[in-house]
Amino acid sequence: MVARNILFFGILSSTLLSRRPIPPFLPRAREARDRLLHLVRSNAFLALPAGESKESDLQRVYYHAFALVHARVVDHIEAIERHLEQLFGRNHIGETLLPPGTP
Repeated sequence: MVARNILFFGILSSTLLSRRPIPPFLPRAREARDRLLHLVRSNAFLALPAGESKESDLQRVYYHAFALVHARVVDHIEAIERHLEQLFGRNHIGETLLPPGTP
């Protein structure tokens, strides 16, 4: 999930710096977050196995909090993507990145 965000920010920053259209395929951060939240909210993940300490339980709470806060990060990433798409457009499959009239 973190790796997808780093990749996403790298792609968006290069789009902003080069002023070129957004690539057609971007990783979906929301899907990764939804899978993580589903795993965290499942009873199997939150149940404290026998023999584990309360410290392990605290780590699970931190992990759950990270997943919930990540929802806001995903919202902001998608807002940035929409703004950049309005500014520079989106490159579609088969289109060239060169401006018209370039040999």
